[in-house]
Amino acid sequence: MAPPFLLTRKDSRDRPGKREFGGWLSKPLSALAGMKKLRGTPFDVFGYTGERRLERSLIPWYTDLMEQCADNVTAGNIQRWQAIMDGPIGIRGSGAVKEQSIDKVKAEIDELLEVL
Repeated sequence: MAPPFLLTRKDSRDRPGKREFGGWLSKPLSALAGMKKLRGTPFDVFGYTGERRLERSLIPWYTDLMEQCADNVTAGNIQRWQAIMDGPIGIRGSGAVKEQSIDKVKAEIDELLEVL
């Protein structure tokens, strides 16, 4: 695990290094999983992190893409629009990995949109 709240060393790719935790962590993680119903509420303490805010900002971004697609798709450009709409599938990982994949996917989609 590479929890963002712990100061961790960077690996060779300049990403936070992963740390190993023992079996003692299973009970606190189970308790944390039990608080899933708090997600999206004011009591969701993890919802205030930069990563979660970034994830929430992707929703209107993708909604705008869908609206652009619905307004502009034709038989001649349907494959390009499909490539654009499939782009967010490439957003993976967490933390720095997710940020890098978001930047990469957004750049690829911007390039595809310029061609249209």
